[in-house]
Amino acid sequence: MTTTVQPRKIVVLSGSGVSAESGLPTFRDANGLWNNHPWQELASPEGWQHHPEIVQAFYNERRQKAWAAQPNAAHAAIASLEPAYEVVIVTQNVDALHERAGSTHVLHIHGELAYARGTSPVVIAIASTARRSRWAGCARTARSCCLLYTSDAADDLLCV
Repeated sequence: MTTTVQPRKIVVLSGSGVSAESGLPTFRDANGLWNNHPWQELASPEGWQHHPEIVQAFYNERRQKAWAAQPNAAHAAIASLEPAYEVVIVTQNVDALHERAGSTHVLHIHGELAYARGTSPVVIAIASTARRSRWAGCARTARSCCLLYTSDAADDLLCV
């Protein structure tokens, strides 16, 4: 009888805390983003409808900080597991630091700053240096492809 050896598998669940060491703020700690900014105004469909310029400025600032940040030791340690294990990362992070550290199987459950969508259902990739509210080929205002919170969980991932 031959025994087949299954590859060793690891699933990593990560949130904003893993990127805090890279200088990116978390959301709920003492200096978290939601302590300084009401999430209802910045991360909800209603906030986007009422003042898209403020929401866009918030995400442009987050995008700029994410592009300037570097992966930290935690990102590197997780990526270093891939040669010996089948690693899947399920993350709330929108900053792409896992990928920049070398991880190849990352599931972003809250979206990604590197993508945007207009008021149509089309999702577009944006350059890492983009700081404008409009992109070539997008006739309408584009917003970050990140989770917007609603009271209905079925509507939460409006960008997927």
